[in-house]
Amino acid sequence: MFGVTLRRSRSPVPITVTDSSELTERRVTEQGQALTKEILSLAVEERHSVFAGFSDSELRTLSDSLDRVNADVRWRLSTAESGRS
Repeated sequence: MFGVTLRRSRSPVPITVTDSSELTERRVTEQGQALTKEILSLAVEERHSVFAGFSDSELRTLSDSLDRVNADVRWRLSTAESGRS
């Protein structure tokens, strides 16, 4: 087990994370569900903050460009693994 600290508005929220290989049950506990909601909320809040200055058109262009980069990197990795270039 190890501890992780999430920070929201400068207020630490301590949580404990357990390696899943130690678990026999795969169900999410109430504490896990609450933590999932908190993490999702923080991620959405951060995403809105990061992209607040972009127009919808700029966000589409950025997304398309990143998709192309992702495809190029995946292609290069697949060709390197198979010995092609």
